[in-house]
Amino acid sequence: MKIAFQAILVSCLFLAFSSLAEIKTPRELAEMLIQAERQNQDFPLLSKITALREEEAYQVQKIFVGQKDIAGFKLGLTSKLAQTVLGISTPVVGVLLNSGKKTAEENLILALGQQKERAIEMEIGFVVGVPIHTALATQEEWMSKVKAIVPIIELPSLRFKEVMKITAIDMIASNVGSDLFIVGRQGDKNQALKTLKVELKKEGKAVLTGRGEDAMKSDPKLAAFWLANAVIGRGWVISENQILITGALGGIYRGGPGHYEADFSELGKISFFWADPANKPRDRNS
Repeated sequence: MKIAFQAILVSCLFLAFSSLAEIKTPRELAEMLIQAERQNQDFPLLSKITALREEEAYQVQKIFVGQKDIAGFKLGLTSKLAQTVLGISTPVVGVLLNSGKKTAEENLILALGQQKERAIEMEIGFVVGVPIHTALATQEEWMSKVKAIVPIIELPSLRFKEVMKITAIDMIASNVGSDLFIVGRQGDKNQALKTLKVELKKEGKAVLTGRGEDAMKSDPKLAAFWLANAVIGRGWVISENQILITGALGGIYRGGPGHYEADFSELGKISFFWADPANKPRDRNS
């Protein structure tokens, strides 16, 4: 009996020490993401490696972003359905990078390697006119810091092999799929946005429609105010000319190569061509 008890005790101690060995620091976890990005590999599911609280996931994100050139900040998981599925009650915050920023122009062509499908989202962006270091008390104070409104097309990329197994923690730590985004021309910050109608077409056919109020089911200006304070609360400074985007309008369209045009009503249009890598141009000498 005594030998059996000792065997059980040893087994319990072994399991306890094994669990402790799996605990990773935010820096160690961020390094796993950094290495995967450098080697162009899928991101690991950090939630399966160690237990992480939301605050720790944001620490991982901050280390992962590191000294990269920041273009702004984004809201993710703004729909209540997505939040319910992932067990959270508020949207998540990510960092936009200048490496992924494109300016809307005629005949804009995107080359996305061998990808055949990606999420395409219509969003509204707020261009900041002055640095913001501290929390904002009101929406009016927030809008006094904004110098322009811009239409945005975002093409996020979730670099996980098992997408159906990701958690909100994985989303936050890996920077909420932040990748490519296209910025349209600047418009008047005082125009009404809640009732703004948007439409996405592929090859001339409507594939997605939405309204400004789709951003957190409220006025995009209120959603951006919430985002600004969330960013400041995470220890970031919002710099002049950085852009805050407030989430998908009309949902997400999963599309592949082709010609796209997004109509943002008074804010203007953004069009781009997603080049199909399978259709290589013929050699003129052949």
